[in-house]
Amino acid sequence: MKPKNSIKILNKYYFDSRKLSIPANIASKMQKERRSFDFFGQTEDPKIHNMILKGQKRVIKHFTNSKVLKRLTDSSLYGNKYLPSELFKDLSSSIFNEKKSRRLNGIDQNPQSYFVKDY
Repeated sequence: MKPKNSIKILNKYYFDSRKLSIPANIASKMQKERRSFDFFGQTEDPKIHNMILKGQKRVIKHFTNSKVLKRLTDSSLYGNKYLPSELFKDLSSSIFNEKKSRRLNGIDQNPQSYFVKDY
């Protein structure tokens, strides 16, 4: 699969908080069962935002990895038209989608914060 198509799929499904929202009846069942008081300073509630962000971080790290960027640059010498600058532009517009600005929530803010802070 070409990187341009991958970014389109990520934009449609993986960086869209509407597709990642978990219904309350399912989220309540994700809570750890309390058998005793052995959480050792942790809470028992499910860390849904952290779970989603962990996956999003992996995707961002993959596409911004130096090996991926070098491969895109090198392959441009023999036909690839998708350069790292376009990849960053597409990835940025996917994470900072204008449609999100009116309904921004934690699921949208987490990858934005990570992307700005680390890249």
